[in-house]
Amino acid sequence: MNPPFAALIYAPFAKLPYISGFILWQIFNFGLLVFSVVIVRRELTALQTLQTYKIVGCCLLFYPTLGWILYGQATPIILLLYCSATITLAGCDNHLGRWI
Repeated sequence: MNPPFAALIYAPFAKLPYISGFILWQIFNFGLLVFSVVIVRRELTALQTLQTYKIVGCCLLFYPTLGWILYGQATPIILLLYCSATITLAGCDNHLGRWI
C-alpha cells in the first residue's frame, strides 16, 4: 500500500505504454540504487576502498534486491530516503525530519 502522494512519482511512468513505462521505471530504480550506494560509500571509509560498481554488483546479488527489480517495487526510493536520513543524522540532527 502506498500513500496517495506516491501517485505523483508513478504518474509520469503510467502515461507511457506498459513495457516502456516498466523499463523506464526499472532504469529510474537502478539509478536510485546506484545513487544510494554512492552517498553511503562516500561516508563509510571501509567502502571507499571498493569501486562503486562492485558494491552495486553485490547489492544485485542480494535476493530482496532482485525481488524489487522483478516486481517493480518502489523500494529504492525508500532506500534513498533512509540513506539520506542516516547521512544527515551523522552530521546534524536538525535536518533529519526532511528526509523521513
